[in-house]
Amino acid sequence: MTDTRNGGHWLTLSVVAECYAVERAWVEEVYDAGLLGEGRQVRGEPAIRTVMLERVAVIRRIQLQVGLDLAGVALLLDELG
Repeated sequence: MTDTRNGGHWLTLSVVAECYAVERAWVEEVYDAGLLGEGRQVRGEPAIRTVMLERVAVIRRIQLQVGLDLAGVALLLDELG
């Protein structure tokens, strides 16, 4: 589900998971870790801004290629700015 009300473009975590062919639980874990910025509810489901999609890809790539857990990913992203 997407939502464009209030001047932004938002995607639910289910849609994000579908876009990247990953489990919704993984996207929710990343979201709950605070790595996807401030979210909002769209029809009862957490959603993120579409501008955060690239960040999802970066986080997934770091985990797959470097093998870091989400805490390690968060530290690396903080260091990179």
